[in-house]
Amino acid sequence: MAKSIKLILITLISLIGLFLAFRGEDLNLIALELKKVNRGGLYLASMILLISCYIRAIRWKILIEPFGSISISKSLSATMIGYFGNGVLVFRLGELLKAYSISRNSQIKTTNLIGTVILERSLDLLMVFLIFMLSLPWFPVTTLNIHLNNHSIIVLILLLIAILIALFYHRVTFGNKILHFTNKHKEKKFIQLCLNILDGLISIKKSPNLKKIIFYSIALWIIYLGTTFTLIYSCNINLKFFDICLLFVMGSIALGIPALPGSIGTYDVAVKYFLVVAFNLSNHEALNYVIVSHAISYFPLTAVGSIFFIFSNVNLKQIKYGDNL
Repeated sequence: MAKSIKLILITLISLIGLFLAFRGEDLNLIALELKKVNRGGLYLASMILLISCYIRAIRWKILIEPFGSISISKSLSATMIGYFGNGVLVFRLGELLKAYSISRNSQIKTTNLIGTVILERSLDLLMVFLIFMLSLPWFPVTTLNIHLNNHSIIVLILLLIAILIALFYHRVTFGNKILHFTNKHKEKKFIQLCLNILDGLISIKKSPNLKKIIFYSIALWIIYLGTTFTLIYSCNINLKFFDICLLFVMGSIALGIPALPGSIGTYDVAVKYFLVVAFNLSNHEALNYVIVSHAISYFPLTAVGSIFFIFSNVNLKQIKYGDNL
C-alpha cells in the first residue's frame, strides 16, 4: 500500500512538472527551435556521456575493492544495467539493480555493494556542491535575501559533510553497541543489513587508492560539465562559463528529485524556469534546451544499458528475496 501511495505521489509530481513546463507554449515555435540545433554537437555529447560510463565503472571498481575484486567489464556492465534500470523503473531502482547484478556473480554482499553505490552518489553530490560554491559569486541575482539563502545552503553543505565524517569514524563502535543490546532476530538482521550498507558507504576509508578515486571523480564531472557546454552551444544559447556551471548544478539536482523514470517532468520544469528566470531566455529557447538535454541524458544510456541487461543473467524477480545480503 505504501509503495502504491509513493507511486501515485511521484506520478503526480511528474505530471504537474510536465504541465507547468509546457503550459501555454507554442509547440510550433519549439519545433522551429529544435530544427536549428546542431546535430553534430548532439552526437558529440552522446559519445562523451557514454565515455563517462567507463570512467564511472573504473571508479566504482576501486570503491568495491575493500570487499572483493571484480573486472572492469563486470563493473561497466553493472553500471550500464543501472542506467537502464533508472530509465525504466520508478524509485531509482536502477541503483539496486546495479548492485544486484554484481552480487549475482560474486561473493560480495548486495548490501555492501549498495553502500558503495550510495558512496558513489555522495561523491557525485559533493562534486556538484563544490561546483555550486565555486560558481556562487557569479549567481545572476544580487538581492540580499538570495545572498542569505546562499550562505544558508553553504552551512547546510558543511553540516552534511560533518555528518558523513562522523559516520566514517563511529560506525563500528556505535553499530556493535546496538547489536549487543538487541535480542530479537529480525531486529538484529535489519540492523546488520543497515551496517553492511554503511560499511559500503565508508569503504573509501579502507581504500588505498584514494587519490585515484579523487582523480576519477574530478574527471567524471569535467566530462559532465563538458557535455553541458556542448549542448548549450548546440542549442545556440549564449551563456557565460559560470552561468553554464550553475545550469549544470540545477540540472543535476533536478535529476535527483523523485519522479517517474528518467526524471520526467521534474527536470523539465526546474531547468526551464531556471533558464527563464536567471538568464532571461525566452520560454521556447529554454524548452528547446530542456528537450535536447533531457533526450541526450536519457536515450543513449538507456538504450545501451538495455543491451547489457538483455545479455546479463539478472532476474528482477529475485531481487525481492534478498539473495546474498
